[in-house]
Order: sequence, then C-alpha cells, then structure tokens
Amino acid sequence: MDAEHIYETLLGERLDPVPGIENAFADGTRCAELYEEIYHANMRLCERLGAEEDPDVELLINHFFEITRELSIQMFRYGQKIPQCK
Repeated sequence: MDAEHIYETLLGERLDPVPGIENAFADGTRCAELYEEIYHANMRLCERLGAEEDPDVELLINHFFEITRELSIQMFRYGQKIPQCK
C-alpha cells in the first residue's frame, strides 16, 4: 500500500480514494474544525496587519502541514516494518 495515496485520501485530495480510509477533513470531523480555526485565525492576523495574506503566516502554516505529512508517512512506513506487539 502506498503511504502517499493513504495520506492524500486522509486529506480528501484524491479522486480515487483508498478504500477503507476516511477523509479526516470531512464536515464535522475534528480536523475540519481545527482547520477552520486556523483559517479564521489567519484571516484575523491578516486583518490586523492590513494585508490580504502575510508571507510569514503562510510559511508557518505550510511548514506545519509539511511536518505533519512527513511524520504521517514515516509512521505509516514504521508501522509496516515493526511487528505488532502481542
């Protein structure tokens, strides 16, 4: 199984989602709620700064998403290698 496909399915980005994997950002999910809070906080910051968007805020958000992606894929790969404890 491909870690990238699973991760993209979790994000709701695939047109052909991996069967059995749910979109973690579907309406009503915790991820959707948190993302909405990030979005609104970003809008408030930009409003206070008098800008449509701020490069530093965008950098922070994008880097956190990239860190999350890297950790998720590494966890998946470790999960495939490490035998389950019984």
